[in-house]
Amino acid sequence: MQRLASTLGILCLAIVMSAAPAFAQKNNATPIVTSASESGGVLTVNGINFGTAPGVTLGGATLSNVVVNSIGTSLTATMPSLAPGAYLLTVSSGNNKSLAFEMTLGVQGPIGATGPMGPQGLPGAVGATGATGATGPEGPQGPQGPQGPQGAQGETGDTGPVGPSEVTHIRRNPHSGEDTNLTSFTTGTELISYAVPAGAYSISAHVTIGGLAVNSEYYADCTATISDGVTTSSDSAQLLATNSGFTAGLSSLVVSVAGTATAPGTVRLFCSDSLSQGSRWSSARMTILRVGAVTTVVQ
Repeated sequence: MQRLASTLGILCLAIVMSAAPAFAQKNNATPIVTSASESGGVLTVNGINFGTAPGVTLGGATLSNVVVNSIGTSLTATMPSLAPGAYLLTVSSGNNKSLAFEMTLGVQGPIGATGPMGPQGLPGAVGATGATGATGPEGPQGPQGPQGPQGAQGETGDTGPVGPSEVTHIRRNPHSGEDTNLTSFTTGTELISYAVPAGAYSISAHVTIGGLAVNSEYYADCTATISDGVTTSSDSAQLLATNSGFTAGLSSLVVSVAGTATAPGTVRLFCSDSLSQGSRWSSARMTILRVGAVTTVVQ
């Protein structure tokens, strides 16, 4: 029995000796005050490492009735009578003392003026691109802009289809009505010459002729031709005189011809006097009918 008691005593002593360093280590931690407040004459202090029996001072005065919670993170003490102002609060645990914590008592003063703006910070990283927003409503039409420069001339287009048949009248009276003698058959007098494009033509010419001849064998001859330089189509008509000359001094002669110019050519009307008896022409009119469009020219 005495041997068992000795064994238990040694075991208890070992447990106490093994726990002593941990307790001492805990009390060696420095108290840290995180907040303090006063209400109804009681000071409440929050923080860590307050231990089990901390000492508290406020403005140099040691406070009484200090009660700490079981984990050493909060304590209360009787608040001394102090005038409004700022006081230093310290908490001590063993040989360790907290840094001074400034506590303000009394009514809080007005908010001070806004301090000057600090320097601009460095630009932050570029954020991710946001989603595309919805399309906004269409804006009003703007004013018309100035006219741009003229563009380059385009290429010549394809030739259009042949238009409808068209009659072209050509008249010539170069001497303002003055009669002009016709030359002999050897040379003839050209009354009308007109360039035409390739095509098929039907020509009708009307010439007004007068004369002084009384020879019944006297006559005037008029010929109309269509020529493209290779092929020539022609026809002629004659106007015979009487013993008293041409009828009433002025008579009409009509000649017609049809032909085709396979290339650009010339339509001509020329007249002559069979005996150079002094016949005259007063006016000439030629009507050209082309299968297709033809330009109207009056001479």
